[in-house]
Amino acid sequence: RVYPGVEHGSLTQHMAHVYLPEVLSRAQYMITMHRAGLQHMGYGTDGMVIFEYEGDGDEVGKKSREMAKAFGCAILSKNSHPGLGTTSAAQARARGIPVICPEIGGTDRLPDSLDANVMHHVNGVLNVMRHLGMLSGPATSRGKWIEFSGDAHIRIKRDGFVLVEPGIQLGSMLKKGQKVVSVRDVFGREVDSVISPWDGVLTLIRTYSFAHGGDFAIEVGENARW
Repeated sequence: RVYPGVEHGSLTQHMAHVYLPEVLSRAQYMITMHRAGLQHMGYGTDGMVIFEYEGDGDEVGKKSREMAKAFGCAILSKNSHPGLGTTSAAQARARGIPVICPEIGGTDRLPDSLDANVMHHVNGVLNVMRHLGMLSGPATSRGKWIEFSGDAHIRIKRDGFVLVEPGIQLGSMLKKGQKVVSVRDVFGREVDSVISPWDGVLTLIRTYSFAHGGDFAIEVGENARW
């Protein structure tokens, strides 16, 4: 998140400064691939695709949405982080380039899970290429998915051990006010809890068991619908 970069800045800033005009700006379409990081697991049962779409008249957004559908994840996140202009995705969109950001996996880095997540990315990219006519053959479609607009990282207030409530998993549809996480002390006593701020879909869960006050525990997508 250092775009557009700095010519005489850090190594990362310098790379972004060169990559933007020499590579990104010459693209017709863009896929930037991610996962949930070291302390969290996301996004749904087989991943999520972030794209930006502002409604009728947004032709770049329409193309991005169709790419997101072709990628094949169970969850589509519309306009998840508007205004964050320092990402490569934002820079692409500003140049009229349709772009999607698949988010698959996270802390599950054991061989079987890692291989499965990598193959989700590979198959998704290949299917988008078929959708765009870059590869021969028809693109496949999963038929239905959950789509939402907007999300929130819900943070805990107290240090403690984070426990997800029974029956709740990634991709669960939540109700406003529903308890999602219990935070407990070393004696097992509940010292805090995390509730869903709205009806939505659970897209991210903290899997690193201990957390400090201020750390975020879950992410809930708003206005979720099939």
